[in-house]
Formats: sequence, structure tokens, C-alpha cells
Amino acid sequence: MALTALIILLLLIQYMVFSALTGRARVKFDIRAPDCAGHPSFERIYRVQMNTLEHLIVVIPALWICGLFFNPYWVGPLLGLVFFVARTLYAVGYVKNPKSRGLGMLLGSIASGALVLMGIYATVMEMLYV
Repeated sequence: MALTALIILLLLIQYMVFSALTGRARVKFDIRAPDCAGHPSFERIYRVQMNTLEHLIVVIPALWICGLFFNPYWVGPLLGLVFFVARTLYAVGYVKNPKSRGLGMLLGSIASGALVLMGIYATVMEMLYV
């Protein structure tokens, strides 16, 4: 479970970096809270942060569940790393040109979907055979 926990912490650090980038963009483009609109570059950086937050609420519990029921050194951490790389690709692509975020979004969605489905499978199997 330590590797699963480490991947989750890595995802949280990534989110913290995205949050810091949003804060820096607020200053750079003079977007004062609570405003969330203004300069298009700010809006893209902000959307990266918010979209990542929206996905983490699914990925973190699913990753933890997979770590509980599957080999904690293989399934969950591997998919967690795929999600991490996908979010990085998504962020870089979205900030440069929103139309180029597709690959990162696709890979992240596949990883998070796989984590959820595998978590459901493992939980049901555990309930049936206990």
C-alpha cells in the first residue's frame, strides 16, 4: 500500500502545482478573487486546476480501493502513474491550445475509468467470496 499512497501523494502535489500556477496567473493577469474569468490564458490555467480537482475525487478513492484488493505494487500504482502523466499532457496541451488537450483527457479518462471498474470488480468479488 505504500506505493499506492506515494502515487496518491504525487497526484496531490501535481494538483498543488496546478493551484500555484492558477494563483500566479491571477497576479499576472490581474484577476482578483472571486472572479474566475478574464484573460483567456488565465481561464485555461484555471480550467486545468478545476478539471484536475473534478477528476481527483474519482481517481483517489478508486486508486486506494484497487490498492486494497489488487497487488499494491502493480495495478493501482501503474494506472495512477498513467493518470499523472495524462494530467500533465492535458495541462500542457490545454494551456497552449485547448484543442490539443485531447490525448491527455483520453488517457486520463481511460485510467480513471479502469480504476473505477477494477475497484467495483474487486469489491464485488470480495463480497461474494468472504
